[in-house]
Amino acid sequence: RALVKDLLVFYLALLLPVVTGITVLSDEIVTVMLGPRYHSAGHLLPWISAGIAFMGLGLYYAKCFELKEKTAMLPVLYIAPAALNFLLNLWWIPRWGMLGAAVSTFAAYLGCLLSLAVASRKLIRWQFPWQTAARAAMASVVMGVGVHLLPGFGNGWLALGVKIAAGAGIYLSVLVLMEKKILQAAMSFIADRKIDTEAAK
Repeated sequence: RALVKDLLVFYLALLLPVVTGITVLSDEIVTVMLGPRYHSAGHLLPWISAGIAFMGLGLYYAKCFELKEKTAMLPVLYIAPAALNFLLNLWWIPRWGMLGAAVSTFAAYLGCLLSLAVASRKLIRWQFPWQTAARAAMASVVMGVGVHLLPGFGNGWLALGVKIAAGAGIYLSVLVLMEKKILQAAMSFIADRKIDTEAAK
């Protein structure tokens, strides 16, 4: 439980600003990485990144079934979200095209997370770090607003890198101003993993 809580702190403190940054800079990311021709696909990135975040969070709850050797239950829990994804694809793709596929995948990953979270409570109750999530979310919102208000620096890699660096600086500054516990927990986790790696060598 202690290890999973530390992992969740690190995961949330890292992933929330990443998803926020991708959402704010989605058009620029697509333009820089894929070219102006695909600029219109920028609106897909927020749904994709949020869906991946939910998928990753669901893996922590899936770990309960592994530790309790109840992995046979996992395919059963995955059936409903998979069916939801299939049905929503049939409904939304003809209407919205690629956006329909992205939103349906987001909904499926969210549904999978909720089903795993509810079912895993009967096996192991993780202590979810709500305070960390709230602080990281607040810092991410401030970061997102700050990056959005930055003036344009062009559409190249350098301009995108400047905005990413500025966003990271804003996020870390807000965390430090609010409280140092998130950073301390993250740094402690990294240090512990480094010690374990060196000991293994």
